[in-house]
Amino acid sequence: MNALRPSARRYIAALSGAAAAVVLFALIRMGAPSLQHVLLAIALTALIAVAWLFPLPISFKTQLYLDTSVVVAAILTLEPGLAILGAGVGAVVAHRIRKEDAAQTIFNASQAMLQAAVGALVLIAGEWDIGEHEFNSLVMGLVILAAGVAMILVADLAVATMVALQSGVSAPRSWSQAVIHGDVTERMAQLAQIGV
Repeated sequence: MNALRPSARRYIAALSGAAAAVVLFALIRMGAPSLQHVLLAIALTALIAVAWLFPLPISFKTQLYLDTSVVVAAILTLEPGLAILGAGVGAVVAHRIRKEDAAQTIFNASQAMLQAAVGALVLIAGEWDIGEHEFNSLVMGLVILAAGVAMILVADLAVATMVALQSGVSAPRSWSQAVIHGDVTERMAQLAQIGV
């Protein structure tokens, strides 16, 4: 991402600003977390970084990053503010270890944070209670599935928008290519992450 167009730079700035605003709002709304939740957040953040650092090969030149699985676990077990922050920090740590450029690091961390925020919003709308952890309900299973699908959609649209800005292709065309006409292997791998 070294030779970014100005529109792509503005997009990354807007994405990171939105992610920062969302995490600040969620952290302020949450109040002081317990030590147990802080330790769990640190562990999940480390797992997100590991998932970014060690993708699984699923086919020739295609790798599966399991970070979405860990982010789903984070939004199921933590307050939204901690889950969103953990998603961003985990991505930043991994990208800094891999020595990625700053724009790519910021883009991926912001994307991960917004994924976590959207997933948490779906869970909140579905009345998920982190204190109860009721996985045996069909309705809650569908809510979790919807949260995962929403997270994948956010990631696909964020990347498709960046591709459109960098390549000069129209955004709607890039979005439809990513969402409707995406690689079947990659789509199945993304859905499998939710199951994990």
